[in-house]
Amino acid sequence: MSTTLITNGIVVDAGTMRPLDILISGERVESLLPRGSEVRADRVIDASGRYVLPGIIDAHNHPVYADRIDRLSRAALSGGVTTVIPYIGAVAAWGKQGGLVQAIDDFIREGETGSCIDFGLHCTLTANVMEEADEAIPELVARGVISFKAFTSYRKRGMKLEDDQILHLMELVAREKALLAFHAENDAILEYLEAKAVAEGREHPRDYPATHPNISEAEAIFRMLSLASVAGCNIYLPHVTCKESLEAIRLFRKWGTVPTLFAETCPHYLTLDDSQLALRGNLAKMSPPLRKEADREALWEAIRNGEIQVVASDAAGHATAANEPLFAETFRAPHGAPGVDTLFCVTWNEGIAKGRVAIPDLVRLLCENPAKCFGLYPRKGTLLPGSDADVVIVEGVVHGLALAAELDELAGFQQPQLVADGTLGDAHDLGNIVDAEFALKQRIQNFDAGGIAKDAEQLGQIIKHLVVGQVVLQTADSGLVQLDGLRGTFGRFFALCQCHHPFICLFVHMIHPEMGFVKRKTQKNPPNAKILASGGGLLSR
Repeated sequence: MSTTLITNGIVVDAGTMRPLDILISGERVESLLPRGSEVRADRVIDASGRYVLPGIIDAHNHPVYADRIDRLSRAALSGGVTTVIPYIGAVAAWGKQGGLVQAIDDFIREGETGSCIDFGLHCTLTANVMEEADEAIPELVARGVISFKAFTSYRKRGMKLEDDQILHLMELVAREKALLAFHAENDAILEYLEAKAVAEGREHPRDYPATHPNISEAEAIFRMLSLASVAGCNIYLPHVTCKESLEAIRLFRKWGTVPTLFAETCPHYLTLDDSQLALRGNLAKMSPPLRKEADREALWEAIRNGEIQVVASDAAGHATAANEPLFAETFRAPHGAPGVDTLFCVTWNEGIAKGRVAIPDLVRLLCENPAKCFGLYPRKGTLLPGSDADVVIVEGVVHGLALAAELDELAGFQQPQLVADGTLGDAHDLGNIVDAEFALKQRIQNFDAGGIAKDAEQLGQIIKHLVVGQVVLQTADSGLVQLDGLRGTFGRFFALCQCHHPFICLFVHMIHPEMGFVKRKTQKNPPNAKILASGGGLLSR
């Protein structure tokens, strides 16, 4: 079994930053050693002056639109994401017909033949599958799916569940000691305001946020947490966007009526505001929409207070052609933007480089807490001995703020791994967006042009994880949150790579000597980083 020694780095894990060496044996971390330990290894990586982090976990993405799991996983890998957990279901709006269990099985097969990194899944429940929910949910939980999702909006798309259906669903999920997520917006408010805007001729993308007001999200969150208090259901709230929603979450944590309550937000809500719709048109349309500057600051304050546990991408990219015309007919345009490849770097730049949070806090948000929320810890989300050797090595100095003129040059960039060619990345401070090919060569060489694996042995099979007994998260209001009620583990479905090295991504952020950024229209790769080495191999059998 081959060994790798990562030496001279600063290991960031479990809330600490320590000068340690990491010895990896096969695909697992074998030991953490004092710096400078004279240990022999087949491969030595010098991480001097760099931070050594667990692999990033993107707990929220949608490989159901322009890009499927094959391309999304490669884009994820290009940004240091080593595990993705997408939302999957028999959702007609996603182009999927048939039963719920069949949809899950189909995705697992797709992932096993297409994903180049580890993957799990959340199960999405819409009105068309509620008749089979009573039998499907226990079956899926027994197979390792412990996270489900429902919608309180999008009746016209066939996605909305009524409150009585939601209560029944909560009862089923609570009985299985699983976790239920919600896309939380008040559908009546959305439909009313959209119809009013169309009648008044307000269909420019800048008119879109007003049809999804803060109170629509906050009301739906309050209502779902009220129902969860009655049903005794564990709740995960994805893409929280505004200060009113945070107030509702604080209230229920104060009351203590929801057994387990996690909150997530996304990089675009932390870094952008609703002015982007006037600048970028329907490419910046998402749901819930981008909010005001005050909401951005409220989200960062909630992160600092421990009230938001996870940051995830909510990547749901579409080709630009699907959004045409970009600056009209916004209610006909699709929702969502790509972002799995920029999850880590954008959050790092906005959080660490601007002094909003400490590096251990970022590791909790992107690594440790997602793993704990979904039953992957301590196999994922940490570098403790015995964990998977998913490692990201990051240069400690991040520089660069794009000039307005340079942003125009960046606007034409397309992530090489994605069909979705619209991006919001150029709207960010992109001091350390990574080279899109940094860790892909070894993994992609076994794919043909269509993304289909040439060599099945490079991909995976279903494995089973041990049951997680108890994990603990710290929140500002309620102290320690015990998760020993969660049954089973999430993410038994992973693509396994039979490579000879652990999965190690080295980020070294190199500023362009002339202008600080490589112009995306004239360069193939995103700016400001070179990745020195990478390997493969994730889960041991």
